[in-house]
Amino acid sequence: MKVSLTWTAGVAVIVAIVIGVALLFGDRRETLKAQATENQDFVDTVAAPVNNVVATPGRWTGDFVGRFATI
Repeated sequence: MKVSLTWTAGVAVIVAIVIGVALLFGDRRETLKAQATENQDFVDTVAAPVNNVVATPGRWTGDFVGRFATI
């Protein structure tokens, strides 16, 4: 099945318009800014110990490599 370039371009333009309209109406940054700040503070508080545990092997590896880099 061979599709002409005109049809392909037309469909691409329609899809781009639909995505643009969806992004335009879906952008609610201003109305959700206060709620997002509250959620971010909570996530930061909860994630800090987890981040520390996850980052520890990376720090150990960096320290180990750093010892050989100074030799």
